[in-house]
Amino acid sequence: MDRCTGTSFPAIAPTDLSMINISLPSNYSEQQKIGEFFKVLDERIANQERKIAKVKALKSAYLTEMFPQEGETVPKRRFKGFEGEWVVKELSDLVYKAVDNRGKTPPLNKKGIHPIIEVISLGDRKPNYSNVEKYIDKFTYNDFLRDYVKENDILFSTVGRIGVVSMMDSNQYATIAQNIVGFRANENYCPNFLYALFSNKLNFKRVNKIVMGAVQPSVKVSELIKVNYLISSNFEEQQKIGAFFKNLDNQIEMEEKKLDKLQKMKEAYLEEMFV
Repeated sequence: MDRCTGTSFPAIAPTDLSMINISLPSNYSEQQKIGEFFKVLDERIANQERKIAKVKALKSAYLTEMFPQEGETVPKRRFKGFEGEWVVKELSDLVYKAVDNRGKTPPLNKKGIHPIIEVISLGDRKPNYSNVEKYIDKFTYNDFLRDYVKENDILFSTVGRIGVVSMMDSNQYATIAQNIVGFRANENYCPNFLYALFSNKLNFKRVNKIVMGAVQPSVKVSELIKVNYLISSNFEEQQKIGAFFKNLDNQIEMEEKKLDKLQKMKEAYLEEMFV
């Protein structure tokens, strides 16, 4: 790095690169063993990445088959014992509360214990706290915010990347940014089912019809709750569908943890096995 030039885009000249000294074992057999070791590790990482991609593709296919597509009133794939057409409901019928802190810009505190969940943290079943960059203190959390999200609320982005969702976990310290709304399901509707419903690609099509703005797209909550969704009116069927996709999401999370462990293992071995 000492030979790099530039600040915004650091670069190094080929002549400087060729002059850098590298420590390596003089014993060819040792080089081979080290190379084979990391080759096997890279293959394990690649296999794990393929496994994750396969489960995600499976989930995407099931989302298409287990929810009615445009022009349909029943899904292609259904659990045994359930029949009949699905019904059209406005989002306002499915949820009884929208946790919305828009218009409330809280003062930030780097030492605060309350993470602010932003859109970059959404997309998986649970919020990704490793992407959190902003925090607020206890006073701001208790006295400044308009409302608070609870476990199983569906976090729904309303600005920028609109319609990206996650389910709120049990973290009682977290709050949501102004570009996210937390929807709380009515007692007649299963939160896991609604999360799967909103994860469907058709959700993006429905929401995009009410998007305002080009540079910074956004949707009004007052318009969002008027969006129509085709759903099963049978609560037991909702539960089965919700549980099915929850299990798939848990499987994806488990496989991603295995991948993370392998990647950290490789990083540690690179540190230990090279001078």
